[in-house]
Amino acid sequence: MSTFAGNSHSCDFEETFDGAGIRILAVDDHGPTLRVIKAMLEGANFDVTITNSSLNVMKAIEKSRPDLILLDYEMPFFNGRQVLEKLRANPSVAGIPVVFLTGINDRKYIEPLLALRPAGYLLKPLNKKKLLETIKKALFPAGAGQTPAE
Repeated sequence: MSTFAGNSHSCDFEETFDGAGIRILAVDDHGPTLRVIKAMLEGANFDVTITNSSLNVMKAIEKSRPDLILLDYEMPFFNGRQVLEKLRANPSVAGIPVVFLTGINDRKYIEPLLALRPAGYLLKPLNKKKLLETIKKALFPAGAGQTPAE
């Protein structure tokens, strides 16, 4: 896994956050959302793979093993819960952090989602700063407040 490089003296989080060498898989059945995620992450130098179907998650992982998965919770065929359960049942990919994406901001909905113990969750529409902070925290939970170094 790579490091987040940059000027640690800067106050602007986005200026110090460099995702170079970090692979992210974004899974969402809504094309415009995928394009926004891809643009945000590529702007921070992440290597981004996208898929609009829960049926293609394993193929996408095999093609380019991600360091983190951004996973829409509400999708046709398999929802985010089912995809996460499938990932966790497979020892070769069980350790990949998963961050849920959802458009529903209801406590009764969010609590069961958190019971799955994802690496994080984000409400849509996405905010770039929050997205980057959540990714950093998911990849580096012990040092989320610092810029990790190798």
